[in-house]
Amino acid sequence: MNLIKTLLLCFIAVTFSKEVMARTKINCDSADAQRIYLENIIQKIIARDLNYTGHDQILSRIKRCDSAEFYKKLNQNQCLTNLKKFSESMRYEQRPGHAYGFLISDEEYFSDPDRAKYLELPKIFKNGLPDNWRALVEKENRNGANWEFVRFRSRLVQNMPNVSYDRLTFMRQTETYDQWIQFTLQGFDVMERQLPGAFAYIDLITMVKKDKNGQKLKVPKILFKEFQRDIKGEQPVLKKASVSCYSCHPNGPRPIRPDPSSVDSQEMETLERWNKIMSSYGGIDFDGAIDVKAHGPAYGKNGGQFSCTKCHNGFESANQQTNSDSWHFWGREVLNYRTNPTHIKARMVEMLEMPTYVNELPFMKTYLSALEAAKKDDIQDRIKSRSLTGVSYQLQEAFSTGIESYLYNIKEEGAITDQIFHQAMFEVKDMKSIMKRVHHEMDKAYNRELRSWLLGLSNANCLNLIENQAKE
Repeated sequence: MNLIKTLLLCFIAVTFSKEVMARTKINCDSADAQRIYLENIIQKIIARDLNYTGHDQILSRIKRCDSAEFYKKLNQNQCLTNLKKFSESMRYEQRPGHAYGFLISDEEYFSDPDRAKYLELPKIFKNGLPDNWRALVEKENRNGANWEFVRFRSRLVQNMPNVSYDRLTFMRQTETYDQWIQFTLQGFDVMERQLPGAFAYIDLITMVKKDKNGQKLKVPKILFKEFQRDIKGEQPVLKKASVSCYSCHPNGPRPIRPDPSSVDSQEMETLERWNKIMSSYGGIDFDGAIDVKAHGPAYGKNGGQFSCTKCHNGFESANQQTNSDSWHFWGREVLNYRTNPTHIKARMVEMLEMPTYVNELPFMKTYLSALEAAKKDDIQDRIKSRSLTGVSYQLQEAFSTGIESYLYNIKEEGAITDQIFHQAMFEVKDMKSIMKRVHHEMDKAYNRELRSWLLGLSNANCLNLIENQAKE
């Protein structure tokens, strides 16, 4: 017993000693020390080198030092308002109990009955993806269920644990909500049965369009849930998210831009219609789970003709643009610090999807003519047949995205000549080089703007305080 008491006293003494040392080290009264500290944490934020405990420490430091003269001046001028708001949100990124990155706990989010009723898997998918899924869906549709589905191969996201790009996505619309359900696949056999060992994900997004009284919501409410299946691909259970839902879905369901070799002409038409539906949702209500204003300024303002904010404008000009039937003319939520940077780079540089009109520029005319050639006769359907044999999948290893392999397949089907193929490949390579430089400059400009936003430097008083330019 005495030994236990001794160990307990030693533990308390060491803990107290560390706390005293921490307080001494902070030195709240030294303005110079605090300026250095603020610059250091801003650089860590820019480098994405802070986890949730780092943001806890930022908030703790600001609170502990708020009576110091330097922090009093910062608070009087609201210099740290954005930094505090930012860390209050980011402290829940991958925090235990907040795997989805929400401001509220996972338990609170999924136990709420008003959410839960929209986040249940439909009866036909209660035990995963059955072998006879197509027949079951057709039966449901005969009874008015209105399910649509497309199987495709992603060009961007490798879903674990099997590092698979294959997807099967279902969508149905009702008057009250739209539901999007996506299965990550291990693969299909010729009978369209999922291959064994596909203990992979099911992603569910529901867009609620009406309130409990049947009144149309001003903006739709988005709800997320992920499921994990067992080794047989059955018994779906709640999955702990590996990344924040918001980081990939700041605008709700993301328009699908698959490897074009993986879909036939009818599926391509369905995807184009789906993408318009996704973009028509406009502003998104995250149901109290996300503070969309807490994650910094809009990314991509400084790209000239390639600026992200031409579309991702926070709906500032959406009302003037909705006469167009092209999906990218609808307003979109801004991209910001919390938007997955790897996805932004991939969609801009590798996939040439952002901005959405980049493939329509005059100096991509040979590439565009090759795409048009694929629409003739049954070329697109024959290309998908090639992909099912594994040809496109092998090419996927050789090329960084589906663009090059798609051009190759168009050529192999005789829709374009070798000369057009090589010219189109040159245009793609040149365009990727341009977009790489654009993205690099956007990143540098955003980091400068993020620093200014976090420290309130648009306020001259804050600029003087932070940059040590205050008059003595």
